[in-house]
Amino acid sequence: SNNRTQVPFRITMEYFGATVNWIPETSTAIAELNGTTVRIPIGKPYIFVNDELVLNDTISIIKNDRTYLPIRAVLEAFGFDIDWNSYTQTVIVKK
Repeated sequence: SNNRTQVPFRITMEYFGATVNWIPETSTAIAELNGTTVRIPIGKPYIFVNDELVLNDTISIIKNDRTYLPIRAVLEAFGFDIDWNSYTQTVIVKK
């Protein structure tokens, strides 16, 4: 979406140690880590970090019954630094 890298939500967030949940009634993915909660409503150009609205330039999507999200905004909310290597087309995550 919007030329942004989308990654599978659950496996990515669990890899970084987050607890992952899903609220089907509102189509919202939730990740919790070290006292920070990030809610990602599917199809919306924003996320919520500890209930504070954070605008995003892309949306999360569901594809083949899997939730994909723009990784930068979510991982930055947990204090990670994100970089992009255009030569190798690789997302680099640093804590």
